[in-house]
Amino acid sequence: MDKIALPARTFVLKNPSQITKQVVPAGKTEHPSIRIAYYGWNQEDEALSSALGDIEAQVNGEGATVLLLGRYNFLRPDNLSALGRRNPRLSIKFMTVHRSKGLEADHVVVLQASSGRMGFPSEIVDDPLLDLVLPKPEEYDHAEERRLFYVALTRARKSVTVLADRQRPSIFARELVENPEYGAVELGEAGVAAHRCGACGGRMLSQTSKKGNVYFQCEHRRLCGEMLRPCGVCDKDLPVPDKNKPGGLVCSCGAEFPSCPKCSDGWLVERKGRYGVFLGCVKYPDCTGTRQLPKNAKAG
Repeated sequence: MDKIALPARTFVLKNPSQITKQVVPAGKTEHPSIRIAYYGWNQEDEALSSALGDIEAQVNGEGATVLLLGRYNFLRPDNLSALGRRNPRLSIKFMTVHRSKGLEADHVVVLQASSGRMGFPSEIVDDPLLDLVLPKPEEYDHAEERRLFYVALTRARKSVTVLADRQRPSIFARELVENPEYGAVELGEAGVAAHRCGACGGRMLSQTSKKGNVYFQCEHRRLCGEMLRPCGVCDKDLPVPDKNKPGGLVCSCGAEFPSCPKCSDGWLVERKGRYGVFLGCVKYPDCTGTRQLPKNAKAG
C-alpha cells in the first residue's frame, strides 16, 4: 500500500474546489512514510542533521537520493557540502518547492515548516492592487499553498520528513499528525498550546521574554497581535473552560477562575478600585468586563 501518494492526494483534495487528481504511486511500503520531526529554538541544523542520519542508517549499499525542499530559497543550508560528507551514501540536493515540480527523489526533507509570514503556508499578504488584475482568489484557506505542499510530499518515492517548528508548527504539519487518515508519525512533541485567540481564532503559543517571563501570543502576531499573560498561580499555562463548572475556567495547575462576561477568552481576577475589591478581566484595559466579588469571599 502506498504511504505517500495516497495521503498526499487526500491532503490536496481537502480543498473542495480542487480538481480530482489521479495519483500513480512511485513506490509502495508497509511502513509509515510521512514523519513530522520537531525542532526547538535555533535547532534547525541539528534537526536536519538528525533526519539525514536516520535516512543514512536505512540505506543499503547502493545509496539513495535526498531532496531538501524549502518554501523559500533562503532556506538553503549553508553546510550542504558538509552534510554530504557526513552522509556519504546520500546524494543530497536543495531546491525550492516550486523548482522541484516534475522531479523525484528517494527521500524528501521539507525544511522549516512553521507558521508565520515566511512560513509554510506563507502568510504574506499580497498587494491589494494586484486583486484588480488577478483572478478572484479561492475561498478555501491557503488553497495555493496547499497545492504547493502537495508537490513537496509527492516528490518522494520512499519517505518524507517534515521538519516543523516546535512552538510554531505549520498548520499543514499539524493536519498531517492530527488526522489518522494520513498515517503520519510524530518524532518528538509539539509545544503548541491548545488555546485559541479570542480575536482571530489562531493558536495562542507560549513565549518567553528576555527576562524569563512566560506569556502567550497569537501565532498570527504580525496580523493580529493578541497577547495574554498566563495563570497568576503557576505563571506557566492558560486557563481553559471547566467542563465540570459552566462559566468557569481551570488551569492545568488546578487554579480556578470565573470566565469574563464580556470577552471570549479572558478570566476574572481580583482588582482594587476606588470602591474596594472587585473581579476584573485579566485583559484590562483592552477588556473592561467586571463582576462583584462574592460576599462570602475574602479579599486576598
